[in-house]
Amino acid sequence: MPFAIVFKPSVLKKSKRFPKKDLKRIKEKLDFLCEIPYVNAVKVKELKDVWRVRVEDYRILYRIENNRMVILVVRIDHRKLVYK
Repeated sequence: MPFAIVFKPSVLKKSKRFPKKDLKRIKEKLDFLCEIPYVNAVKVKELKDVWRVRVEDYRILYRIENNRMVILVVRIDHRKLVYK
């Protein structure tokens, strides 16, 4: 059973500014995460229970809620800005 993706409102607002080609790649990665949320993911040391994946120059930060089968996308941003 695949995971559902839930976005924080700030993520949706910020993503409207990304170029369309990057949004397409991000969406493809999120679709892949629905099936296998831990593949190619790295745990973020500074943030508790947050994982990250790369999409070109962007990073997707998310939490996995196994009990609800939900991936909560906390932040999507350029690699230089995502951890600030």
